[in-house]
Amino acid sequence: MDFATIRLAFLLLVLIAVVGVVCATPVLDGDLFWHMAYAKQMLRKGTLILDHTEFSWTPTSNRMIYCAWLAELFYYGIWKWLGPWGVFAFRYVGLFVLLFLIL
Repeated sequence: MDFATIRLAFLLLVLIAVVGVVCATPVLDGDLFWHMAYAKQMLRKGTLILDHTEFSWTPTSNRMIYCAWLAELFYYGIWKWLGPWGVFAFRYVGLFVLLFLIL
C-alpha cells in the first residue's frame, strides 16, 4: 500500500469514529416524540386528517393533512417494532448511508 491509501484509510477511520461519538448521545429531540404522538393518533383514528385540538390549547382547523405524515408513521413504526434502540440505530444507519453516498 502506498502512503496516500494509508492516509485515506486513516482519515476515513477518524471520520467514522467522530460520527460514532457524536451520535452516541441519547435521542433528546422533543419534536420526535411529538411526531410519533401524531402518528399514533393517525393509526388510532385511521385517517391522515388529524384532530389538532388534542395537542393544542387554542382552536385549530382540522381540514388539512399534515405534511410530515409519512415520516411520522415511519418513526412510530420503528419505535413500535424495535423500541428506543431502533430509533437510536436508525441514526447510525442514516449516517453510514450518507457517508457511503458521499464517498
